[in-house]
Amino acid sequence: MQRKQGLYYGWVIVVVAALAGYASTVQMHSVAGVFLKPITEDMGWSRTAFTSVITLGTILAAFTAPFVGSLVDRHGARWVLTIGLAMLATSMMFVAGVQSYWQFIIPIVIARIAHLGVVSTIVMGPLVPMWFIAKRGRALSIAGLGSRLGLMLNPVLVQLLINLSSWRWAMLGTGIMIAVVSILPSAIFVRKSPESVGLLPDGEAQETRDERLRLASEQSEATASQLDMSITFHQAVRHRSFYLLSIAFSLGFMIVSATGFHLVAYLTDLGLSSGNGVTALFIWSASAFVGIVASGIIMGRMNIKGIVVFNMAVMGLSFVVLNAVQSAPLAFAWAAFFGLFEGGMFVMQQYIFADYYGREFLGAIRGTIWMMQIGGNAVGALLGSIVFDATGSYTYVLATFGICSIIGAACVFFAKPPKVRQTVAASS
Repeated sequence: MQRKQGLYYGWVIVVVAALAGYASTVQMHSVAGVFLKPITEDMGWSRTAFTSVITLGTILAAFTAPFVGSLVDRHGARWVLTIGLAMLATSMMFVAGVQSYWQFIIPIVIARIAHLGVVSTIVMGPLVPMWFIAKRGRALSIAGLGSRLGLMLNPVLVQLLINLSSWRWAMLGTGIMIAVVSILPSAIFVRKSPESVGLLPDGEAQETRDERLRLASEQSEATASQLDMSITFHQAVRHRSFYLLSIAFSLGFMIVSATGFHLVAYLTDLGLSSGNGVTALFIWSASAFVGIVASGIIMGRMNIKGIVVFNMAVMGLSFVVLNAVQSAPLAFAWAAFFGLFEGGMFVMQQYIFADYYGREFLGAIRGTIWMMQIGGNAVGALLGSIVFDATGSYTYVLATFGICSIIGAACVFFAKPPKVRQTVAASS
């Protein structure tokens, strides 16, 4: 009979995921956006030229994600994650020394592949859900706080380093930070699954698990997560929910990443200071902290689909306010409101995939869906730059983002969970 003894090892995995999430934010659009004006003005490049390199790396990362997800399903996340973090740190250090556009292209493309194709595929995919079922919402919310802390602090630290020295020293500092914070914890502590170290998910005792599964088996609409059953990738792609959720979260990822990337430039174009722009990013991430914590409490107690639908609908409507911003206080108020709901969606998307499809093949499933989300990431930022260069305004882009979020909410509404027992039985 298995008994819980001491701290469940899954919480160590949560801390490692939080550290990796924190480190990888240096390539998220809201942090990269702080570099946008300093680099383009120093090097004499257009915003489209700068963003095109990020888009190229993002597209290549998209094709990497399914392979990485399948690799993690088979062999675990330990060395794949460690190598991805090392690639990210090294490439950021190389960017600090570039003297021409082609020199800029290579390390940025590698950094985007490492960030989105490797690190985020694992941290946003199977790493934490593999270790938790009943406590999954709480675990995901704690792990998600790492990236939110990075999005709160790293734009401020990058802007501070730029103000004190230059964008080159700021870029070098981000590479060093990644190496110090995340590489060793990943290499030392990550393990494949609770079963690989003689444990059960959540650190449950065997009799507790048996009773929970017995009660779940009596429910006609029990999900894969409740039954601790898993749907393979090939089974998942036969369900309409796979495509509806893919569309919804690809649109969601597009609008969030693109808004974060362009927010500082958008606000400074309105006449606000770069400090106001970075403060808005800080408030956004601070508010997202609250959203993540609240989601950790709610998930597992309320219908996850309904919460996601509400979140995405509210996010879409908030772009009406962003388009009307003319002052710093209104920008800060929008950032606080938007961050609250965006933070919730950040962890809810991780929860809903594990809830619908189980944990055993989550790497391949999330890797493929993540590829589509990365595509949204690539399109959104580049679209914003192209429209800005053509019109000198973000008005139409922000309106489009709001509409896309409403469409995403509708997709989630119609995405019913697979009937896991029938699905598994039909494939037996």
